[in-house]
Amino acid sequence: MLRSPKFYATNMFSGAGTDPVLSYSLTNIVQRHPHLSKFSIKTVYPNFGLFQGNARRCVIFHHGHYVESLYHLMTILKDLIFPKRKHPENIWDIEAENFAWIDFFWSTMGRSGEAGQDVELIYEKLQDQEQFKKLLFSLADGLAKEYDLPGWGDRMEAQLAKWAFGAAVDKFYGTERTKVERPLSEDAEKGLWAYMNGPLREQIMTELKGNMPADVTFVFGHTHKPFQEDMNFKGYPAWVNVYNTGGWVVETVDPQPLHGGSVVLIDEDLNAVALRMYNEHADPAGYAVFLQEAGHSGESRNPLYNYLYPLIDQTVSPWHDFQETVARAVRVRAQNLRARINEKP
Repeated sequence: MLRSPKFYATNMFSGAGTDPVLSYSLTNIVQRHPHLSKFSIKTVYPNFGLFQGNARRCVIFHHGHYVESLYHLMTILKDLIFPKRKHPENIWDIEAENFAWIDFFWSTMGRSGEAGQDVELIYEKLQDQEQFKKLLFSLADGLAKEYDLPGWGDRMEAQLAKWAFGAAVDKFYGTERTKVERPLSEDAEKGLWAYMNGPLREQIMTELKGNMPADVTFVFGHTHKPFQEDMNFKGYPAWVNVYNTGGWVVETVDPQPLHGGSVVLIDEDLNAVALRMYNEHADPAGYAVFLQEAGHSGESRNPLYNYLYPLIDQTVSPWHDFQETVARAVRVRAQNLRARINEKP
């Protein structure tokens, strides 16, 4: 029996109606310990919210994939085929249209034995435009041999395919993570505003019965480029605290100063700060751990920032040791990545 599209997403706030989804694998693992035999782990997707009613404050977590147009691929295709249709506005409709594509390519393929290893190699080559072209050109040669067009030789077919692939790569190349000039590319910034003003706001208002919290913090990742900023979205309080956690992935052979990782910390009053663990740097001495907060001119530091700030001293352990360790690890990973990218497909 088919479920309604709404069941492709859960509610973000506890007690808002639909129960979270039980994570069987993680629950079975933790219940192996006798003192956790009744403990369960539940999944909330794609948005998870913490709400403090007295202070009218909430923090919302989202992986961040829906700020990038690539993850709306099926919606984009349906809009092209049916240009007069109503564009999906709710998160459960967006998820219903795109979940299969996201799950198949980015999850299932990555877990599928040798195919999964090949997808990893494709992903790594996708970080380098010329290497990605070479991969597609090899595909073009294979297609020309496998599928014959009457009146065309394999060589001509392959050249035509290479021309088409090359033109497409030149025009559309690059995921958000390959765009290193700014924390959010123009496409991702547009996607963030669309997500906040559209499906996320709709879900908040639906679950909280039309009551927008006075203080909203939005935490996401995905881009691998950490930042924090106050932003003014439509239908929210004057300022929304936006934090990006970055990522712990080295995916370019040369250091990218905007790539790095933050740990976003939340206290019991839902104050938030970002502990910036690192940004990639050409000079190993340039790695530093420091504390940051999303804020705007005239705003006071929140209590959590004031509490943690004296505890972060870059000159002593564990912070100094971590800085040296991550500088070495990034350099080694970049060397390994260069070797893998240069592998023949």
